[in-house]
Amino acid sequence: MEYKFEGYTMFEEMTNSIQQEALRRMFSIHKQTEVQKEESKIKINAQLAPDDIQKPKTSANSKVGRNDPCPCGSGKKYKKCCGA
Repeated sequence: MEYKFEGYTMFEEMTNSIQQEALRRMFSIHKQTEVQKEESKIKINAQLAPDDIQKPKTSANSKVGRNDPCPCGSGKKYKKCCGA
């Protein structure tokens, strides 16, 4: 019977520590101002849209191979995009 009591005590300690940690994290959250939100959006957009976007390769002959990038610029293979 002692192991049941000890196990229950350990479980209670664990749930209390989880609750304390959750409350600590909840109260340590800082509210962002509108300026900070705009700055973070600009940073995220700059990271997502690089300036050096790859353009599809165009060759001298007009025939596009099945595994070549699609000339429409989607980034997919020709066989999965316009060549289907």
